[in-house]
Amino acid sequence: MSSTREKIAEVLNGVQLASLATMTVKGAPKVRYVMVAADQDLTLRIATFLRSAKVEQIRANPRVHLLCGVSALEEAREWVQVDGQAEICTDDEERKAIWFDALEKYFSGPGDPTLGVIRISPARIAYHRMESREPEIWEPGA
Repeated sequence: MSSTREKIAEVLNGVQLASLATMTVKGAPKVRYVMVAADQDLTLRIATFLRSAKVEQIRANPRVHLLCGVSALEEAREWVQVDGQAEICTDDEERKAIWFDALEKYFSGPGDPTLGVIRISPARIAYHRMESREPEIWEPGA
């Protein structure tokens, strides 16, 4: 049997569509689709334009919520909800860590000065399965 962390890592494997929630500067929730990638320690990264509204919102309030693992209702077997702290990064290492070919439609490459990276450090991840009403919870260091 896999651990909760291993199950979460499997759901987060590869670049995928997700819903990112932030709070606007006026205190209203805002959700939008993003492409997210996770690394081995479950840090999540999202490429974004540095002038986007979500960058302004994260700088004002770094708490975010991310929902991913399902791209079509017919495929809804397992998914994760991530509560975390986000930060905006512009260093070359972070830009290279998030880079994938589909970003060429929007940016000239990992060195594009308009490219920013939203780096999310999870505080809590809930792993859900269709067969279960109660999620399995993973927290760093627990």
